[in-house]
Amino acid sequence: MNLESRLININGKNSIRKSDAYIMVEVLVYLMIASIILVSIGIIFRSSISIKNSIISKIEMRQMASVVEDRIRYEMGNSVGITRVWGKNSGDTSYKNVRKIEYRAYSKLQKEVLESKYISIEGDRIYVENQGKYQIGRHIESMDIDDEKDYMKYRLYFKIARKTYTKEFILLKKI
Repeated sequence: MNLESRLININGKNSIRKSDAYIMVEVLVYLMIASIILVSIGIIFRSSISIKNSIISKIEMRQMASVVEDRIRYEMGNSVGITRVWGKNSGDTSYKNVRKIEYRAYSKLQKEVLESKYISIEGDRIYVENQGKYQIGRHIESMDIDDEKDYMKYRLYFKIARKTYTKEFILLKKI
């Protein structure tokens, strides 16, 4: 950028002087504008990554909750009934915080033989145990059960990082 300034010399005549240099103030203004733009882009990029991760975590927890609910419904639907529950009461509510459920179901090979099966939570994973143990879900924080007269209410808590999701469902008891 060429700067032109008019200088008045001692004789009172105007003379034009050209300069091929930048003024320090202009450089500082440009640098300030550029840094504001770059910081804004960085903040937008960082927040969009955070929002994306949050959405992915929520979707994963909802999918996992659906899979775990379906598997618990299947296992309890094929069972004769729950025989024992390991856990403790969870505060003022009628729910019981459960770590393990024992239930009886007919064997797949011998239909007249009852065998014990378990649904258990170990760490952040939930398993079904029957002649071995297989995982039906992960990211589970806890499972609460409320045993009513005709039905059981289940409440599953899932957690990924700091995001949480709660899944509630009801299973009718067999008569």
